[in-house]
Amino acid sequence: MRACVATLFCVTLIASGGGGGAANDPVVVAPPEPPTPDPTPVPPPPPEETFITVTGISIDSATLTAALQDLDLSQDDGTIRIEDVRFAIDPSHLTAGMSNIGHLEAAAGDVKLVARQSSAVDVPQSGTAEFVGSAVVQVNDGSASYALTMDATTTINFGSNASMDVVYDNVGGGGQMISIDGIDDYAASGDELISLTGLQIDGAVFSDGGDTSASATGFGGGGEILLGDIDISVQGVFAGDDADEIGATAGISGDNGELLIIWTGSDP
Repeated sequence: MRACVATLFCVTLIASGGGGGAANDPVVVAPPEPPTPDPTPVPPPPPEETFITVTGISIDSATLTAALQDLDLSQDDGTIRIEDVRFAIDPSHLTAGMSNIGHLEAAAGDVKLVARQSSAVDVPQSGTAEFVGSAVVQVNDGSASYALTMDATTTINFGSNASMDVVYDNVGGGGQMISIDGIDDYAASGDELISLTGLQIDGAVFSDGGDTSASATGFGGGGEILLGDIDISVQGVFAGDDADEIGATAGISGDNGELLIIWTGSDP
């Protein structure tokens, strides 16, 4: 009988899970994973700035050397990029009424004008033309300097021996004379005259050549200031789809003085 009771007791323990204790432990439930947040939206990149290539026309005021260079014009803000620095195109009498040439602000240094240069095929291959415009002229006659505006008339003979002559006259108002006595208004006599002849044309570019000569008289009431050995440096371009605008710089020096000229013109 004891054996049966013991056996029954053991069976009862086993059936009830007694002795192990595991059935009464609390059930651990893992917490739910937090929801994955939506990724922060990445803004689209800004639209890429659009540039077009234009021609910069410069003059070194120290060496009186004219030069051309390719520059970037932003079509977004209309500025010119020179070595990653932006410069504005200023309204100017030099470019009044022009569509393809701009005058750079003074901070741009040696670069004075920018132009949408014509293709060589757009430049006439025969005939003549007269471009009328304006010039900014700095004259040093050895005793005084003059900062003036003048009319500029450019006469061009197109063809196999194409050449260009320029006459600068009619001093405008607002000029200055700088001398050892200080700065004073320039009193024009009406005799002031600069001529630049024999420029050569190559496609849509023109420059000084072997036959180029220059003369400057009447400034400060004096005579010829370009005497002796004369050095001439000129660079310019035709601008626009019809090659009906020009822009250029010139540096000229002689024994008695020197000139720095920036000029534009259009074929009316």
